[in-house]
Amino acid sequence: MTEPITIEQLALAQASELAALHQQCFSDGMWSLEQLSDSLKLTSTLGFASMLQGKITGFILLQLMQDEAEILTFCVHPLYQRQKIGEQLLQYVISTIKESDLFLEVACDNAPACNLYGKLGFELMGRRPNYYRRSNGLVDALLFRRPRFASVG
Repeated sequence: MTEPITIEQLALAQASELAALHQQCFSDGMWSLEQLSDSLKLTSTLGFASMLQGKITGFILLQLMQDEAEILTFCVHPLYQRQKIGEQLLQYVISTIKESDLFLEVACDNAPACNLYGKLGFELMGRRPNYYRRSNGLVDALLFRRPRFASVG
């Protein structure tokens, strides 16, 4: 990829595009159009998309609460994975909400995501056994926290 991405705030009008992308990224546990629309309607939800040539290549949805935020969902289109788009998008979010602790959970079998979170200063703080349903069974969720103002290792 030679053209740089841009990052834009999400709008409700993009919900159907987000739902289609989410389905491509998560065959198990994808969010429906209704779930994404309902989340984007909330004033406490903030979302950002990575854009390339006018198309969404990835997005993050956050739930904001006083001095903390939780990543509700985060995905990058399979064709654009491993090209640092997810890292750029997450770094943008971190810089945008730098005065808040940032929380997320991820399936324990998602090694690329776990590695990215460790690289960007997230700390493992817990585990939810059998949390994510897969076609072949259940996998644990790992709970991560990035303290506000944390430096990147």
